Amino acid sequence: MILQDTEHRDAALVSALVAVWERSVRATHTFLTDDEINRIKQYVPQAIAEVPELVVMRPDGDSSE
Repeated sequence: MILQDTEHRDAALVSALVAVWERSVRATHTFLTDDEINRIKQYVPQAIAEVPELVVMRPDGDSSE
């Protein structure tokens, strides 16, 4: 695994992180309805943009996941 400090957060990275967020929430927050998850999901890109120090873990040799 590779740890990467991500100062630049392009649309592809944000989209990938939102997908990870959604899979995690659906797996662990079974008390939330689809509508609630989708409503919260609207705010996740903004929240990602505001994280002062964002470190992303990627598989070795593949920066696309």
